[in-house]
Amino acid sequence: MSPANYDARLLNDTAAAASAAGDAATRGKRVAEMIRQACNCFWVGIFEIADNEAHAVAWTGAEAPAFMHFSLKRGITRDAVLTRKSILVNDVLKDSRYLVGFSNTRAEIVAPIADAMGAVVGTIEADADKANAFSAADVQFLDQCASRLLPLLTKRP
Repeated sequence: MSPANYDARLLNDTAAAASAAGDAATRGKRVAEMIRQACNCFWVGIFEIADNEAHAVAWTGAEAPAFMHFSLKRGITRDAVLTRKSILVNDVLKDSRYLVGFSNTRAEIVAPIADAMGAVVGTIEADADKANAFSAADVQFLDQCASRLLPLLTKRP
C-alpha cells in the first residue's frame, strides 16, 4: 500500500460516497473501489455484521467473495468484531484464524465499523496477494475510512 495516497481529500470522498443517494450496494462498491485503489491491494470488501454473522454489502476486485455471508464463530473478522480493533495479518498462511476467501490472499486487514454506541455493525476487509504487504499506516487509513462509513450500513426510511 502507499501511504502517500492517504490524504484528507480521499477520506472526505469516501465519506461522501457512503452518504450519497442510492442503494447501499452501489455506494459500497464505489467506496470499496476508492479504498482498493488507494491501498493498491487486489480486493476490498465491506460487510455488515448482524446476528453473529457477516454479510457482504459490497466489494471490488476481480471476483466476488467466496462467502457472501459467514458465521462469526471463528476467524479474523470475529476477532476484529469482538475486540473492536483492526487486525493486520501479514501472512495469512501462518494464522490459523484465516478463513480462505481467495486462494491468492497472503495478507489481510480487517477494520471494524462501529455505531455511535460503539457496537460493531460492519467491517472493511482488504486483501493483498503478497505477504507483508501492509503497514501500520495502512491500518490507520482503514480505521479512518471505517469511522466514516456508518451511513453505508444505516437503514434509510
